[in-house]
Amino acid sequence: LAIFIGDITNSTTAPTATLSNTAETGTIAKFDGTVNTDLKEGSFLSFSPAGAFAKGYLDGTVGINLSEIQKPSSLTIDEACDVLVAKPCDFIAQEGKVAIDDLFFKRIFSVVKVNLKGAAALNGEKVTSFTFSAPNSTLTGRAAVDLSTASISKWTSSNESIVAKYTTDNPAFGGTDGLDNTVWLVVNPTTVASGSTVTFSGETEKYTFSKEVTLNKDLTFPQSQIAVINL
Repeated sequence: LAIFIGDITNSTTAPTATLSNTAETGTIAKFDGTVNTDLKEGSFLSFSPAGAFAKGYLDGTVGINLSEIQKPSSLTIDEACDVLVAKPCDFIAQEGKVAIDDLFFKRIFSVVKVNLKGAAALNGEKVTSFTFSAPNSTLTGRAAVDLSTASISKWTSSNESIVAKYTTDNPAFGGTDGLDNTVWLVVNPTTVASGSTVTFSGETEKYTFSKEVTLNKDLTFPQSQIAVINL
């Protein structure tokens, strides 16, 4: 978890400190810890993960990169793309340290779950990659995020496609472990308009597959929620 302390006002701003989750026990995750600061008082805004951070903004926003090529598993999305922003909080530092507790997070992107139904020939084949493309729609890219409102203020570069690449724990067609036929993605919260033609494609060890779909209604990816596509 990257913690920003003070004002974010220039292109050289970087995460000021990190705070670790010290008591993750399954259904409840608790964040405890302290961060160091040269300030006597101010405010902190937290942003996770630090690996998605991008410099280059002068307006008090933080740049983030939502990767076009993601690496999910059979169970979950790519955690490197799961950007969480915390509720802002004012602080008074004691001996150069700030204690952090009661963090409340908001997920600013949309999680997509694609349920794949394969032909009999694909039974047991594992998905190695899966691509979703939508014309005239920003799915991934680089954006400026206003941490005080946990909102995307603008996109400075954008991609109309997204790829899930699997190296381990691939989803399999026709599996028996309950993890089959499911592909996870993280995308910009947006709406692909009715009438648009979107493309789904992918590969297994022996096959490639592709399907074009002309939408008969809007396809909405809601912020901080899961959108389910049955393909």
